[in-house]
Amino acid sequence: EEKKIWGNLSFYLSILSLLILTDPGGSLLLSILSIVFGIISLTKKVNWKAVTGLILGLISATAVTLYWVGNFERWFWSYILRIDL
Repeated sequence: EEKKIWGNLSFYLSILSLLILTDPGGSLLLSILSIVFGIISLTKKVNWKAVTGLILGLISATAVTLYWVGNFERWFWSYILRIDL
């Protein structure tokens, strides 16, 4: 039963991270946790929830990172270089 707990945690945390993408900090935290729990689960036994949670966690972390990079780039060009976009 312990092996299934890590896969379930990974899967459900990745779903939650996708649901709260409007809160980048919380979403990134949940997606990192889902990736970690997915990796832990894959070291014990491969199941579909662990693999799905790992993939969705990576997608969510990528989406949040791209959102932050886009906002940083907009901020950099707007405020540092005084160029309106």
